[in-house]
Amino acid sequence: MFLGIKPEGWLTIIAIIVGPLLAFAVQQWRDQRRERRSRKIDIVRRLLLTLKVPMAPNHVDAINSIPLEFYSHPEIMSAWRLYTSP
Repeated sequence: MFLGIKPEGWLTIIAIIVGPLLAFAVQQWRDQRRERRSRKIDIVRRLLLTLKVPMAPNHVDAINSIPLEFYSHPEIMSAWRLYTSP
């Protein structure tokens, strides 16, 4: 018993403080993950929409965005290097 509060009282106080902080951190992580996935889907969508027009600005922008969003996917990065090599 510290400061007249029992251990279960301290656990309750800690849960009241840590619970919302943990929930906020998890929500931030989920939002970031959703945003990364959304950007990747947007790049693929732009590439498929401009498949027959490789010099379209949207297509070029999507090709140039690949290293930024797909850096952790070695198979995609090797295909990108093959596609962009002269």
